Amino acid sequence: MPRTGPVIVDRGPVEFSTGTALQPRPKGHDAAGYYRELGVAPDASRAELIAAYRARRGQDDPRLTYVLRQLLDRSVRARYDVAPAGSWLDDYARQAVLRSPDGALLASSNLMWQGGGTASRQDAGRRYGYYLWRVRDVSDETLSDWQSMLVRALSSRGQVRTIAIGIRTGRTPVVEATVIGGVTVCWLHARTPPTDELAAQMADLLTSS
Repeated sequence: MPRTGPVIVDRGPVEFSTGTALQPRPKGHDAAGYYRELGVAPDASRAELIAAYRARRGQDDPRLTYVLRQLLDRSVRARYDVAPAGSWLDDYARQAVLRSPDGALLASSNLMWQGGGTASRQDAGRRYGYYLWRVRDVSDETLSDWQSMLVRALSSRGQVRTIAIGIRTGRTPVVEATVIGGVTVCWLHARTPPTDELAAQMADLLTSS
């Protein structure tokens, strides 16, 4: 990765408005029938997922337990929710394929994506892009948390801004706002977990500028 400046990572626009809802979960995909098995809608909350699991005595059903664990993992659920119908090959489906007459051929040809998830890594991920500077990778959870915290902090101040988020390292402030190509980027230091307090600091920087 070039170290001379920040780079844009991931698919989708890097800019988002703090006046709109972030990362809406697509409805109607349910690529492997997880939501159908639990009897909930694709936009069910974590609490609703757990309640449905308990109502179906999921603790006695290894499959439902697996489904719940998949959906409670934020990064897995984010990938699952954008997967086209029929494209999600989980551990259960993979074992069924391997037991089929053509299973050995599929495995040897590497047509099955090892590691679980969608058929293509390019189809997975967040709705919005982001900036990295001197950082190789960052978790979806960190990005989503930083984005959501910034929206809350700016909304509480009555501010609606179009911004982008970035993660960087080096001898830089923990939070800082810079403009790249006309886009205000809200930077968080890679070694610092996002918090509401840091988001408030960033919001103050933006509203005072």
